[in-house]
Amino acid sequence: MSVSWLTAPLLKRKSDQALVLAMWHLSLTVQSRSVKDTQALAACLATDCATEWLDENRFSITLDETHSKDLRAMWNTRLRGLIATDSVLQVFGKHS
Repeated sequence: MSVSWLTAPLLKRKSDQALVLAMWHLSLTVQSRSVKDTQALAACLATDCATEWLDENRFSITLDETHSKDLRAMWNTRLRGLIATDSVLQVFGKHS
């Protein structure tokens, strides 16, 4: 997995005179041991966020939040799902 994020929030022009805090942005690229495993990891995120397939065995997700604490919470939720799914896939892989 690879992760990229901005170290500072994006600024967005609200009017000609003021800049306001727009959001925090995080991108995650996921690739697993096989195409089927990568598809399973993408499926575990289906109800949480959109996945963008980069090629047959890699996908990415993007999180945008106004507050860093919200981004952290969303990030933790997505990662817990990926970790749980990956653990199940490893167990199935050992017994198949």
